[in-house]
Amino acid sequence: MKRRHFAGLLLTAAISFLTAPLALAQQTHTIIIGFAAGGSVDATARLLAEQLTKLTGETYIVENRTGAAGRIAINAVKRAAPDGKTLVLVPQGPMTLFPNTFASLDYEPRTDFTPIGRLVTQENVLVVANDVPATNGAELKAWLEQNPGMASFGSPGTGTVPHFVGEAVAHRLGVPMTNIPYKGSALTANDVASGVLKIGFMPAADALPLARQGRMKILATTGTQRSPLTPDYPTMKEIGIDYSLDGWYALFGPAGMDPKLVESLNANVVKAMSEPSVVERLASLALEAAPGSPTELADLVERERGEWAELVRETGFKPL
Repeated sequence: MKRRHFAGLLLTAAISFLTAPLALAQQTHTIIIGFAAGGSVDATARLLAEQLTKLTGETYIVENRTGAAGRIAINAVKRAAPDGKTLVLVPQGPMTLFPNTFASLDYEPRTDFTPIGRLVTQENVLVVANDVPATNGAELKAWLEQNPGMASFGSPGTGTVPHFVGEAVAHRLGVPMTNIPYKGSALTANDVASGVLKIGFMPAADALPLARQGRMKILATTGTQRSPLTPDYPTMKEIGIDYSLDGWYALFGPAGMDPKLVESLNANVVKAMSEPSVVERLASLALEAAPGSPTELADLVERERGEWAELVRETGFKPL
C-alpha cells in the first residue's frame, strides 16, 4: 500500500511538473501595439502591462507588431480568441479615421472588436524647423507661399492621424502641402530638428524632448484648449488656424468577449491608469490619464468616426 501511495505521489508530481508551463502560459496576456518601441503608444502599453500584472497576479506582456500604420497589429487581435488573452492598444486613427481615409479595410471597427476602455488623452502638435520664421498661422502661410518648394510636411505614416491633421491644416491655410510619410514620429522629429524637413505633425509626447532642447519649435497643439501638461504652447485656434482635435489611446479586444470578462478587465484597467505613479509618469510624456468605460469608448469611436467623415469630405482627400 505504501509503495502504491508513493507511486501515486510521484505520478501526481510528474503531471504537475509537466502541466505547470501550460498553466503559466494560460495566465499570460499579450497587449499588441502597431508601433515601434520607444514612442508614446509603446510607453503607455508598457505602463499598463506592468500595472495589470501587479493587480491581477497574471502576466501581461507587450508585443510590437509594426507596419501598415498599425493595421498589422489590429488584424492580429481581430483573429484572436475572445478570451481576454490578446488585446490591442491603439491611438484613435485606426478605429475612427481609417474607415474614412482607406478605400477598403480588412477589418470593421464596429463589429470586429470589443471596446475595453479609453486609457489616455493626448495632443498632436505642429512643429517647424528653427529657421522657419513663423510664430502663427498667418506667418506660416506667408512663408509657404514664398517658398513653394518647401510646402511639404512630415508625418509618422500615410493615413495616420498626424498625416490628416496636416491635410486639414493645409486646407485651412489655403496652401497645398505634400505629406512625406515616415516610419514613426521619431524620424519625423529628427529631420525637422536637423532642418532637412521644415514642417511636421506628430503626438506632443514625441516632439517635446527636441523642442525643450531648443532644436525645433512647436507652433501649436491641436487641443480644444491649452493642456495643463503643455501650458506654454498655444492651440491651433490661438495662432489663427481654425482646427482642433483631442487625441486618445484606447484598449480593445476581439469581438465576442464575455460582458463579465470585459467588465472585470475594464475595472482593472481603470485602477491601473489611476495609480498615482502611472499618472505622474504619463504626465511627464505629455499624456493625461483618462480611463473610461467600454460604453463611453464605443460612443466616442462612433462620434469621432462621423466627424472624420465630414473633414475628409471638406478637404477633398481621396481615400488611399
